Amino acid sequence: MTCKFWASCSCIAMEINAKRSIALRLGDMHIGNVTIPPNHAIPKPGQVGR
Repeated sequence: MTCKFWASCSCIAMEINAKRSIALRLGDMHIGNVTIPPNHAIPKPGQVGR
């Protein structure tokens, strides 16, 4: 099987954490947390972000 790596991905925001961070979900799996830069809006839980 060959895997191709992409520079971007669309994921679902699970919850908002402290310090402009959100938990991400891809399908039914929690895939990690990401910090949102100050110049971007924080997505609401359930919203698809890119």
